[in-house]
Amino acid sequence: HANLTGVHLARNIISSADLSGVNLSGADLTGAVVWGVNLTGAKLVGAQMSNSTWKGSNLKEADLRGAMMEHASFQGVNFSGANLQNAYMVQTALWDALLEGADLKGANLREVQLSGADLKGAKNLTVEQFESRYSRDSPPKSLPSHLQQETP
Repeated sequence: HANLTGVHLARNIISSADLSGVNLSGADLTGAVVWGVNLTGAKLVGAQMSNSTWKGSNLKEADLRGAMMEHASFQGVNFSGANLQNAYMVQTALWDALLEGADLKGANLREVQLSGADLKGAKNLTVEQFESRYSRDSPPKSLPSHLQQETP
């Protein structure tokens, strides 16, 4: 697996690449456009991903702990089993994203847009974290079972 720790990819276009297992910890992906990229099992710990646009990419089982993802758009992105602990996702769009089994402990989800997102089976998502912070204009497709009765 390639080690691209700290690489500068800001405002680059990355398309149809297989970067599974690559280490992009601390990478700068600010404003990048990432389409159809396979990042299964990749490490993006502390990566700067603000204002980036992702479509149809695979971040299954990726490690995104502490990633800065504010104002980013993740359309149809697979985050299943990903570690999103303490990720900063303020005003991020997760349209039609799959977050089944993703660990969201401590993630900042203020004003996140979840239209069509599948959060069923997401881990460590609290009622307070979810209820008070997501945009009511874009409800998710499904919720973890412990939130289904408590969230309108």
